[in-house]
Amino acid sequence: VLFRSVVAALSITADITDEHELASGIRLEGGLYSALTFTTKLAAAFGPLYGGFALQVIGLHEGMMPGAVSQATLDGLVIAMGLGMLPMMVLAWWLSTCISMSEQRLQEIHQGLAKQ
Repeated sequence: VLFRSVVAALSITADITDEHELASGIRLEGGLYSALTFTTKLAAAFGPLYGGFALQVIGLHEGMMPGAVSQATLDGLVIAMGLGMLPMMVLAWWLSTCISMSEQRLQEIHQGLAKQ
């Protein structure tokens, strides 16, 4: 599933690159791919940092056994993960609604680029 997600993200980025080139005459694939790579690296760095900080604040420590964790700690875990993930998920959802690439539109873009 992860591999398919990566391929889909790269494919969509290529399609957006083509669409931008058709509209502006400028090909920015390096910029778009570097932005994609930057966000991936940012998530890879910030996610564990935030997770470790959140676990420390709510009091979930190494060695705690299932059933021995207080309800307040479990509630804190839900809140911390909601605060850490929900805004990014909403942003990703909103950005995905901005992409409306159909197969027909993609063919039109490729034909337009071929004419240029």
